[in-house]
Amino acid sequence: MRARFPTKQINGKLISDVNYRSNPLPNPRRGDVYLDKGNNTHSGMPGYRWFNGKRWIDLVGITHKIFAQSSEPSASEAREGDIWVDTDLI
Repeated sequence: MRARFPTKQINGKLISDVNYRSNPLPNPRRGDVYLDKGNNTHSGMPGYRWFNGKRWIDLVGITHKIFAQSSEPSASEAREGDIWVDTDLI
């Protein structure tokens, strides 16, 4: 799964803009991720949601590991449901 977090420019650098939201991101693209306040999650608890191209999916229980590194994790170290944050883009 590839994830795209919302970003914003601060002092000329593009950074992830991960704040609690009451509503899903507008005009989502496949891979978009946002942190929901719990208004739209199945559990009613805050959590990350991922857009699969058709609908928003709660990431609770399917995310094993979050990688924050400059290179994509290898197939031997990552598994389905993991999230990779490309630190070269931060």
